[in-house]
Amino acid sequence: PWQAGLAALLCAVTMLVLNPLLMPWVLVGSLATAGAISLLSGGQELGSGDAIVGLQYSVALQALHSMREEISLAFGSGAERFPLRWRPQLLVVVPSAVADDALDETEADAEASVLIALAHSLKEGRGLTIVATIASPPEKQALSPFGHVVATRARSNYAVASAAVTHAKLFAAAKQRLEALAADAQLSCFTDATVSSNYNTAVGVMMNCVGVGALRPNTVLIGWTLRRGGKEERPPIAARRAAQAMRALEKALSYDKAVLLLAHRHSDA
Repeated sequence: PWQAGLAALLCAVTMLVLNPLLMPWVLVGSLATAGAISLLSGGQELGSGDAIVGLQYSVALQALHSMREEISLAFGSGAERFPLRWRPQLLVVVPSAVADDALDETEADAEASVLIALAHSLKEGRGLTIVATIASPPEKQALSPFGHVVATRARSNYAVASAAVTHAKLFAAAKQRLEALAADAQLSCFTDATVSSNYNTAVGVMMNCVGVGALRPNTVLIGWTLRRGGKEERPPIAARRAAQAMRALEKALSYDKAVLLLAHRHSDA
């Protein structure tokens, strides 16, 4: 691949600048190594950067293992106890719309954009940022916390399989939505999502389980949308969003996370 050729050229130029006398030996060694790899691989070309992806994976895995996980740094109180080692690692909890509700989806995207824009201003591409959401399944296909379909005994296996497929589609759509919103805000972050009808349980699990190794969020960003001009627009949706924000705030505080609560008017979105 051209990336490998460019890297080899840069290495050769570097060696030439550092030690011109050593340059011929480096070229001979490089050619011998390339010939041996080609001979052992049967002359087959490594396809579509798989070797580079594998190298990136190995380096990232080794880096994660080298970072010793300290549970205390995953809590908000760690900022006071370990001020030199504690770093804000941000989890942005964005709202999700009810399935098949176009207006609710527009409002949810507007609030999510406000939260993601603030996250961009706070982190500016530095440190860990995870944008996550909890998608709500249709009421007729809701899953219990244990993953079983909440239904009557008369529901057929076909309906159960259909619900599982619906949940998989909702998860994929939620991930794509978050990635698109992050790209629009030019936010360098990871995205995650889950599908659950039990928001209280799901948001708690999300706060504790997202991340890997020492890279776990210790700070949670939550949005609180204020009413516009004192008007009560779409009371059921407003009440649901407020209840979800309160549950997320309660879980974040109970898990000793640092909390950023952004109160904004809908027009600000």
